[in-house]
Amino acid sequence: MGKEYMGIVRTTLIVNPNGEIVKRYDEVKTKGHADLVLKDLQELKKMGH
Repeated sequence: MGKEYMGIVRTTLIVNPNGEIVKRYDEVKTKGHADLVLKDLQELKKMGH
């Protein structure tokens, strides 16, 4: 039949100042994602990352 496509697959990484990945989000959906990342950034900051 026709061609199959995977489509868009989004991944978000939070990287600390040392260049280490401290959080990874796979198969991200854009709705509400920014709020989740901001919340996690605040938590990571409290933990000293």
